[in-house]
Amino acid sequence: MSEIVLTGLRADNPLAFLAALGTLRVLTLAEPDDPPRMGWTMHGGAWRPVVKSTSLHDAQAAVRAVYGARSRPEHLFPADLVQPALRLSPLDKRKKPRWAGRIRFPLEVFRAYLGRQAYNACDERTQAYAPVWGSELRVKEYDGKECVEPTPLDFTAGNQKFCQMVTELADALTLQHVDEALFGPWKYKDEKLSFRWDPMEDRRYALSARDPSGETVVTVWGANWLALEGLPLLPIVPNSRRPHPVCVRQDNGTIRLRWPVWEPRITCEAVRSLLVQYACWPNSEARARGIVTVFESVVVQPTGYYRNFSPARALE
Repeated sequence: MSEIVLTGLRADNPLAFLAALGTLRVLTLAEPDDPPRMGWTMHGGAWRPVVKSTSLHDAQAAVRAVYGARSRPEHLFPADLVQPALRLSPLDKRKKPRWAGRIRFPLEVFRAYLGRQAYNACDERTQAYAPVWGSELRVKEYDGKECVEPTPLDFTAGNQKFCQMVTELADALTLQHVDEALFGPWKYKDEKLSFRWDPMEDRRYALSARDPSGETVVTVWGANWLALEGLPLLPIVPNSRRPHPVCVRQDNGTIRLRWPVWEPRITCEAVRSLLVQYACWPNSEARARGIVTVFESVVVQPTGYYRNFSPARALE
């Protein structure tokens, strides 16, 4: 089996970590009978993902495989979930659904969709995303209607619309964007269409020489898309307090993303299990299972409006 180091991704960046998960998941969907494996190795002064595969022999083969097997917006937000929600949406001044392009799913619509998913054969890609966007146990009122509360990883605000951005990013994505994300260097030349999961996009005025509010947001489109592909490995799950995404913690109003870095090359399903369980292991067991460090980023609100991840810090 060949090993390919994804030199564009580093474990201490939450966007890059999510993109690594997405890369492994997409390659697994492409080769379900001979799934690849992923671990992390110290390379160029940072922990970087290594893909081990029998079918990928060089970097360009990996880029083509990831790009060719990528998901489509209808996998993330299928019509039989979105359309019933829009029919219940209040209208804006132009008589258009106010919820269009946003994660706004009335509770009864979400429950009905999950019921159909449970009893009907469906595309694995489509089935994977509903538990990412919300949970029946997390409810919030929008426009007088009881809806599923969106995932805390939805950092959009104001006129930004998460679902709409997904569609626009899918249309804009090219093979070169995936190449840049996986093997670098990240050039930060792609404008807008950012989910704000990269700490580099934290543009607080106190940290800048000039007011950044009028500047265009630049990002790495390929990394943002691959991070979306990785979200099904962080579904919302119940806990003793309230449901939250795997690897996400919320204490006294502060939201934290905490993720492990492991050396053994393991399959996507093993990674899924690892992300759910590692926080319950004592340090000695975590090390014995190949976890070399754990990183954490805090969700910050630079202006009290938009959210962003802080730079990661190593906990172990």
